Amino acid sequence: MRRFFAGLLLLAGLGLALTSCGPATPWPSPTPTMTPAPSATPTPTALPPSPTPTPYGAPPPSLAAALDTLENQVRVLRGLTKTAPVRRVVLPPEAYAERLREALPAPAPPNAAAWRTLDLLPPDADLAPQVWDAPAERALAFFDPASQTIFFTAPHGLTPALRLAYVHAYARALRFREHALPPCGNDADRCAALQALAEGDAAYTETLWLFAYASPDDLQALAESNAPLTASPATLPLAVLQQQQFAVQWGFAFVYALSQENGWASIDAAFAHPPLATAQILHPESYPAAPPETVALPAASALAAALGKGWQEDARGVCGEWLLYLMLTASTHPDARLDGSDALNNTAGWRGGAWAVFHGPQGQRAFLAEVRWAEGVDATNFVRAFVRYARGRYGPLAGRAYRVLYWESPHGAAVLRYSATEKRTVWAFAPSRAAAEALLRAANAPHE
Repeated sequence: MRRFFAGLLLLAGLGLALTSCGPATPWPSPTPTMTPAPSATPTPTALPPSPTPTPYGAPPPSLAAALDTLENQVRVLRGLTKTAPVRRVVLPPEAYAERLREALPAPAPPNAAAWRTLDLLPPDADLAPQVWDAPAERALAFFDPASQTIFFTAPHGLTPALRLAYVHAYARALRFREHALPPCGNDADRCAALQALAEGDAAYTETLWLFAYASPDDLQALAESNAPLTASPATLPLAVLQQQQFAVQWGFAFVYALSQENGWASIDAAFAHPPLATAQILHPESYPAAPPETVALPAASALAAALGKGWQEDARGVCGEWLLYLMLTASTHPDARLDGSDALNNTAGWRGGAWAVFHGPQGQRAFLAEVRWAEGVDATNFVRAFVRYARGRYGPLAGRAYRVLYWESPHGAAVLRYSATEKRTVWAFAPSRAAAEALLRAANAPHE
């Protein structure tokens, strides 16, 4: 998050760093024409009335007027003229932190067993749920959808950091009123895509605001007051750091790419028809033409039985492109890490996937994944990337046959089966090659 935020400041400081791409909607001028702020009691929209929040303090008149100006600036950037007012409440820092915890609980973390088996977490990692989401933008202000209220804290007055945080919160409030994103259920990959759209839109709005309204002194103050992550980056696995950054970093890139097509109209359309998978976030050119396929693994009982007596399935989920990207770039074994652009090029063409993780009677772990690809060449590209990853994690290739590769080491084995004709890759990590092969047979992987 801090690296992304520093990038925003760099872009704003350079002034025209992104304009060389020629956005369909030009970046605003430093002094855009202001429109009259809405009256204190504008005509309500068709939205249901906002629930009355806990009666904390309303902003004092001078602060309220400054916030009115910020809101008006965001509406100018968005090209909006009539919007219903958003309720806002100022809190002392302690009360604000408590309200933030109550209103926006930390997101459900990724499945720890799966991440450990993928070598994304050390065996002894025990991370608090809050660590998985680094809400730097919410350090001073956030929008609560349940009460349709912006809560904020201003212990040092309306600082540049608070103004930027308020812009983020107000952008989220406007989007919620226009298009409340649908629930994503248990599909963690889709949940990540929706979060990236929402956070990317707010980050894009922040960037426009920095270009249009932030002074050099504001930029300097923002750089100096940048909020730290929940935990020191040095103490967090690389995969966790990348997970923290996904929604804002990749979401911003996705929304910016949309803006090149038809400005805000393209972004609005994405909220009306949200992306369905992280693959569409990572490759904006694939949205909306490449919806994901549903991949269903065999029954848990059949897969566990293939591993032997006492084995049980712990969990299963969607094997999205973002999880593949993490596997290839963020292993706890540095030798197994690919360059980010390399990994992204070799996971393009993802069309659907599923994973399952298992544990044995003596604490052993196994992992099964199947991924479908748009074209046979996409499957082949992924196999080449997987070979380099597996060599760094398990050592040299231990053997190969027709459409089969396997690796063995003292700490486990990996077997990959693939078919360019079927546009499928299926692989397993297990304590031994025999166990991995048994799991792949039960999963109906491509045969030799």
